[in-house]
Amino acid sequence: MKLFKNIQFSILVLFIIFISCTRINADEISIEYLGHDVYLKMNPNVDAELPPIYHLHFKIKNVSNETKVFIARSNSFDNKLSQLFLIDTLQKIKMPIYTGSIHIMKPNKEYDIDAAINIKDFKHYFKLSNDFFDNKIDFSNDKILLDRLLINMVNSSVINYKQDTSDVFQYRLLDKDVEKLKNENLILVKKSPQIKLN
Repeated sequence: MKLFKNIQFSILVLFIIFISCTRINADEISIEYLGHDVYLKMNPNVDAELPPIYHLHFKIKNVSNETKVFIARSNSFDNKLSQLFLIDTLQKIKMPIYTGSIHIMKPNKEYDIDAAINIKDFKHYFKLSNDFFDNKIDFSNDKILLDRLLINMVNSSVINYKQDTSDVFQYRLLDKDVEKLKNENLILVKKSPQIKLN
Protein backbone atom coordinates (compact mmCIF):
# COMPACT_ATOMS: atom_id res chain seq x y z
CA MET A 1 0.00 0.00 0.00
CA LYS A 2 2.81 2.40 0.94
CA LEU A 3 4.60 1.53 -2.30
CA PHE A 4 1.43 2.28 -4.27
CA LYS A 5 1.12 5.71 -2.57
CA ASN A 6 4.76 6.46 -3.34
CA ILE A 7 4.19 5.58 -6.99
CA GLN A 8 1.07 7.77 -7.09
CA PHE A 9 2.97 10.64 -5.52
CA SER A 10 5.87 10.19 -7.99
CA ILE A 11 3.45 10.20 -10.92
CA LEU A 12 1.77 13.32 -9.55
CA VAL A 13 5.12 15.10 -9.17
CA LEU A 14 6.15 14.10 -12.71
CA PHE A 15 2.80 15.32 -14.04
CA ILE A 16 3.19 18.72 -12.33
CA ILE A 17 6.75 19.04 -13.69
CA PHE A 18 5.51 18.12 -17.17
CA ILE A 19 2.67 20.67 -17.01
CA SER A 20 5.09 23.34 -15.76
CA CYS A 21 7.51 22.64 -18.60
CA THR A 22 4.81 22.69 -21.27
CA ARG A 23 3.05 25.74 -19.86
CA ILE A 24 2.15 28.39 -22.45
CA ASN A 25 4.96 30.88 -22.67
CA ALA A 26 3.61 34.41 -22.28
CA ASP A 27 6.47 35.70 -24.43
CA GLU A 28 5.99 33.85 -27.71
CA ILE A 29 7.22 36.87 -29.62
CA SER A 30 9.29 39.83 -28.49
CA ILE A 31 9.08 43.27 -30.11
CA GLU A 32 11.59 46.06 -29.53
CA TYR A 33 11.44 49.70 -30.63
CA LEU A 34 14.71 50.55 -32.38
CA GLY A 35 14.23 54.16 -33.42
CA HIS A 36 12.74 56.38 -36.08
CA ASP A 37 13.31 58.73 -38.96
CA VAL A 38 11.09 61.41 -40.45
CA TYR A 39 10.04 61.57 -44.09
CA LEU A 40 10.48 65.30 -44.65
CA LYS A 41 10.78 66.07 -48.33
CA MET A 42 8.80 64.85 -51.32
CA ASN A 43 10.20 64.63 -54.80
CA PRO A 44 7.61 66.51 -56.90
CA ASN A 45 8.17 64.09 -59.80
CA VAL A 46 7.20 61.02 -57.75
CA ASP A 47 3.71 59.82 -56.88
CA ALA A 48 4.06 59.29 -53.12
CA GLU A 49 2.41 60.20 -49.84
CA LEU A 50 2.85 63.78 -48.75
CA PRO A 51 5.29 64.42 -45.93
CA PRO A 52 5.74 64.64 -43.02
CA ILE A 53 5.47 61.01 -41.91
CA TYR A 54 7.08 59.27 -38.96
CA HIS A 55 8.79 56.00 -39.87
CA LEU A 56 9.23 53.79 -36.81
CA HIS A 57 11.60 50.85 -36.75
CA PHE A 58 11.13 47.69 -34.70
CA LYS A 59 12.82 44.34 -34.26
CA ILE A 60 10.60 41.35 -33.72
CA LYS A 61 11.77 37.93 -32.58
CA ASN A 62 9.94 34.65 -32.43
CA VAL A 63 11.06 33.24 -29.08
CA SER A 64 8.82 30.18 -29.30
CA ASN A 65 9.50 26.78 -30.86
CA GLU A 66 6.65 27.19 -33.36
CA THR A 67 6.25 29.13 -36.59
CA LYS A 68 4.32 32.35 -35.95
CA VAL A 69 3.17 35.24 -38.11
CA PHE A 70 3.44 38.96 -37.54
CA ILE A 71 0.63 40.80 -39.27
CA ALA A 72 -1.01 44.14 -38.56
CA ARG A 73 -3.18 46.76 -40.23
CA SER A 74 -1.35 48.47 -43.10
CA ASN A 75 -3.64 51.52 -43.39
CA SER A 76 -6.96 52.91 -42.20
CA PHE A 77 -8.86 50.99 -44.92
CA ASP A 78 -7.34 47.64 -44.03
CA ASN A 79 -9.91 45.24 -42.55
CA LYS A 80 -7.42 43.19 -40.54
CA LEU A 81 -8.11 43.09 -36.81
CA SER A 82 -4.50 42.56 -35.76
CA GLN A 83 -2.84 45.85 -34.97
CA LEU A 84 0.22 47.67 -33.75
CA PHE A 85 -0.74 50.78 -31.80
CA LEU A 86 0.45 53.39 -29.37
CA ILE A 87 -1.38 54.62 -26.28
CA ASP A 88 -0.32 58.01 -24.96
CA THR A 89 -0.82 57.74 -21.23
CA LEU A 90 -0.78 61.52 -20.71
CA GLN A 91 -3.18 62.60 -23.43
CA LYS A 92 -5.15 59.34 -23.26
CA ILE A 93 -5.22 58.71 -27.00
CA LYS A 94 -4.88 55.47 -28.95
CA MET A 95 -2.95 55.92 -32.19
CA PRO A 96 -2.67 53.21 -34.86
CA ILE A 97 0.80 52.46 -36.22
CA TYR A 98 0.43 51.11 -39.74
CA THR A 99 2.84 48.59 -41.17
CA GLY A 100 3.05 46.70 -44.41
CA SER A 101 5.65 44.42 -42.83
CA ILE A 102 4.29 40.87 -42.70
CA HIS A 103 6.58 38.06 -41.61
CA ILE A 104 6.09 34.35 -41.27
CA MET A 105 8.45 33.90 -38.36
CA LYS A 106 10.44 30.73 -37.96
CA PRO A 107 11.41 29.70 -34.39
CA ASN A 108 14.10 31.85 -32.77
CA LYS A 109 14.46 34.15 -35.80
CA GLU A 110 14.54 37.97 -35.81
CA TYR A 111 12.93 40.28 -38.34
CA ASP A 112 12.91 44.03 -38.96
CA ILE A 113 9.60 45.88 -39.11
CA ASP A 114 9.00 49.33 -40.53
CA ALA A 115 5.84 51.18 -39.58
CA ALA A 116 4.39 54.64 -40.10
CA ILE A 117 2.35 57.39 -38.48
CA ASN A 118 1.04 60.08 -40.79
CA ILE A 119 1.59 63.28 -38.83
CA LYS A 120 -1.16 65.17 -40.65
CA ASP A 121 -3.76 62.62 -39.48
CA PHE A 122 -2.90 63.53 -35.88
CA LYS A 123 -2.23 67.26 -36.24
CA HIS A 124 -4.47 68.07 -33.24
CA TYR A 125 -2.56 65.61 -31.08
CA PHE A 126 0.73 67.19 -32.12
CA LYS A 127 -0.81 70.70 -31.78
CA LEU A 128 0.04 71.60 -35.37
CA SER A 129 -2.21 74.02 -37.26
CA ASN A 130 -3.40 73.62 -40.85
CA ASP A 131 -1.05 76.44 -41.80
CA PHE A 132 1.90 74.27 -40.83
CA PHE A 133 1.02 71.82 -43.63
CA ASP A 134 -0.41 74.12 -46.33
CA ASN A 135 1.27 73.99 -49.73
CA LYS A 136 4.45 72.38 -48.43
CA ILE A 137 6.29 69.34 -49.74
CA ASP A 138 9.52 70.10 -47.90
CA PHE A 139 9.63 70.03 -44.10
CA SER A 140 13.42 69.90 -43.78
CA ASN A 141 13.46 73.14 -41.77
CA ASP A 142 11.02 71.57 -39.29
CA LYS A 143 13.10 68.47 -38.58
CA ILE A 144 14.07 69.40 -35.00
CA LEU A 145 10.47 70.26 -34.11
CA LEU A 146 9.10 67.04 -35.64
CA ASP A 147 11.80 64.94 -33.95
CA ARG A 148 11.00 66.52 -30.59
CA LEU A 149 7.25 65.88 -31.03
CA LEU A 150 7.88 62.22 -31.80
CA ILE A 151 10.27 61.71 -28.90
CA ASN A 152 7.81 63.36 -26.48
CA MET A 153 5.09 61.05 -27.80
CA VAL A 154 7.17 57.86 -27.49
CA ASN A 155 8.38 58.80 -24.00
CA SER A 156 4.84 59.34 -22.73
CA SER A 157 3.40 56.25 -24.37
CA VAL A 158 3.26 52.50 -24.42
CA ILE A 159 3.32 50.62 -27.72
CA ASN A 160 1.40 47.37 -28.02
CA TYR A 161 0.74 44.62 -30.51
CA LYS A 162 -2.51 42.67 -30.57
CA GLN A 163 -2.96 39.68 -32.83
CA ASP A 164 -6.41 38.50 -33.84
CA THR A 165 -6.79 34.80 -34.56
CA SER A 166 -9.02 35.46 -37.59
CA ASP A 167 -6.10 37.06 -39.43
CA VAL A 168 -3.72 34.17 -38.89
CA PHE A 169 -5.36 31.29 -40.73
CA GLN A 170 -4.95 32.74 -44.24
CA TYR A 171 -1.19 32.47 -43.70
CA ARG A 172 -1.47 28.74 -43.17
CA LEU A 173 -1.94 28.57 -46.97
CA LEU A 174 1.60 29.96 -47.34
CA ASP A 175 3.07 27.87 -44.52
CA LYS A 176 1.00 25.08 -43.00
CA ASP A 177 3.07 25.21 -39.80
CA VAL A 178 1.95 28.75 -38.87
CA GLU A 179 0.36 28.82 -35.41
CA LYS A 180 -1.58 31.62 -33.75
CA LEU A 181 -0.23 33.23 -30.60
CA LYS A 182 -1.51 31.21 -27.67
CA ASN A 183 -1.27 34.24 -25.43
CA GLU A 184 -4.06 36.49 -26.69
CA ASN A 185 -3.15 39.38 -24.39
CA LEU A 186 -1.49 42.57 -25.59
CA ILE A 187 2.22 42.27 -26.28
CA LEU A 188 4.10 45.22 -24.85
CA VAL A 189 6.80 46.60 -27.13
CA LYS A 190 10.13 47.06 -25.34
CA LYS A 191 11.70 50.51 -25.48
CA SER A 192 14.14 52.63 -23.52
CA PRO A 193 12.56 54.42 -20.54
CA GLN A 194 13.70 57.81 -21.91
CA ILE A 195 14.51 58.40 -25.56
CA LYS A 196 16.58 61.52 -26.18
CA LEU A 197 16.85 63.92 -29.08
CA ASN A 198 20.03 63.24 -31.06
